[in-house]
Amino acid sequence: MRAIVTVVGKDKVGIIAGVFLAILLSDEMKDALIHTQNRWYDAGVRGNYTEEENLHLTLAFIGEYP
Repeated sequence: MRAIVTVVGKDKVGIIAGVFLAILLSDEMKDALIHTQNRWYDAGVRGNYTEEENLHLTLAFIGEYP
């Protein structure tokens, strides 16, 4: 398990980072999830699909910090 920090946006002061605890996925799991996302996309399911390098399992969102 790792603490991950990711940029979630910008405000007038600067960058806002989201801090959360997450489990990083194996390459095999990421491949399976990307394959499923691609099948859904091809079937016309619209949404915000996650890039492979950002796939993880969030356990707890801690908050947003500047």
